[in-house]
Amino acid sequence: MVNDLRERLLLWKEWKPPKLIERDIRLPETNDIIAIIGPRRSGKTYLMFQIIKNLINSGVPKENILYVNFDDIVFRKYDLNKIFEIYFELFNPKGEIYLFFDEVQELKDYPIWLRNLHDRGYKIFITGSSSKLMIKEISKELRGRYISKILLPFSFKEFLKLKEFKFEDTSEKRGKIKNLLLEYLKFGGFPEVLLIENNIDKIEKLNSIYETTFYRDLVERYKIREINIAKELLEYLISNISSFISVSKVYNIFKSVNINTSKRTLWKYYNYILESLILFESKICTYSKRKEIISPRKIYVNDLGIANLFRDQEIGHLMENLVYLELFRKGIEPNYLKIDGNEIDFIYKENNSIKLIEVTYKVDEEHISKVKKALEFLKIREGTIITWDEENEIIYNNRKITIIPLWRWLLNN
Repeated sequence: MVNDLRERLLLWKEWKPPKLIERDIRLPETNDIIAIIGPRRSGKTYLMFQIIKNLINSGVPKENILYVNFDDIVFRKYDLNKIFEIYFELFNPKGEIYLFFDEVQELKDYPIWLRNLHDRGYKIFITGSSSKLMIKEISKELRGRYISKILLPFSFKEFLKLKEFKFEDTSEKRGKIKNLLLEYLKFGGFPEVLLIENNIDKIEKLNSIYETTFYRDLVERYKIREINIAKELLEYLISNISSFISVSKVYNIFKSVNINTSKRTLWKYYNYILESLILFESKICTYSKRKEIISPRKIYVNDLGIANLFRDQEIGHLMENLVYLELFRKGIEPNYLKIDGNEIDFIYKENNSIKLIEVTYKVDEEHISKVKKALEFLKIREGTIITWDEENEIIYNNRKITIIPLWRWLLNN
């Protein structure tokens, strides 16, 4: 009855660490459960393997480590009691045990299991593809016994590491890094895509990731009935990254092309999309909660390769999306600012200081003027304009605007 389960665990017994690109993410030393949350195919499994490899290198016996991938239908057939029974039979671990549960949301009643295992003293690492809902579910059962870290697809720095590119400030290297940045803006950072040489095959893999994410992390997880509506909404949002979006506007557009749905359904599906970490939103910077609620949101996609699936995006929009993702990786969820009808892309707080970033392919007097107004409005002395390849400093009235190329800003962060 359990031969298939036994075979899976015997495969783990023979596991050897694959070749890994070290991810730029620091996990805390803690006795709490560590939850690695991120989009499907973003590299969560390989990050687990990286942690497991480091544990083995530090002297933890392989027998004291159990990895279970609940995306595997075999593991989903059994409860954890049966999995543990076979694990102890095959491995006979002694001492502290480390548990690694991949795509844990596929395990029925997983918050209860995690609480029980944590109470029994196991060191637990979990991954999940559904972020905000998963966090709500865990926190309800575990009451602060876990720490979550979000893992996105490869950053530009990690992409350069994969390419084995080392930057030196020469004209040749500056040209090369901009060429690599164009490639990254086109195909993004999903690890599986980066390992493919042919561009057509890259696009096919991106389509596969998108379809799997849509059906597994949206349709199946949230039991979506109006699949076509959800698909139309997601494709519309992805096609309009770095732009202002409101559900009312989407509803009117759908109505004009005879896509029949309700605002309530669109709101529900929109929130599912955010919870699945496919898209992120930036809200207006304001003290008024009412204004925040009624103001449009700006939308950013989790990977630039996905952003280009439905149409070729403007490079300025891709640049802005990339800056958002880089800030998000640092734990920052920026807002946008509106002053006298002018918009500043990103406002956020870091180290108790207000930071301001405007993103544009090519800087002009209009951008400089609105950044000056924003600095005065916010009563801060420094702001940043990120461009494609312009570099300068504007100093005036004891204030400074730094103009910096995107590639250099990415390297410095």
